[in-house]
Amino acid sequence: MGRPCSARAGAADVRSAVRDDLRQLERQWGSTVPGAAPATEGAPPPAGESRSPAQVKESVNAVNHALQQADDHAAALKDLPER
Repeated sequence: MGRPCSARAGAADVRSAVRDDLRQLERQWGSTVPGAAPATEGAPPPAGESRSPAQVKESVNAVNHALQQADDHAAALKDLPER
């Protein structure tokens, strides 16, 4: 596994600690599931890279839209059993 993180580790420290493990899992997933691509859409940028304010706003809007859709369907899904 990646290197251990302290209890006070920040998000960048955590991403850095799990980066190699994540890449290994993505390679294994890609070789196990034909046509599977690593999920990078919406993923935070790698440490050392940043997003523009427009990219951040776009991500925030996408999350807000998804949450609104979930709220719109909540009543219809309320009495359905979980599987």
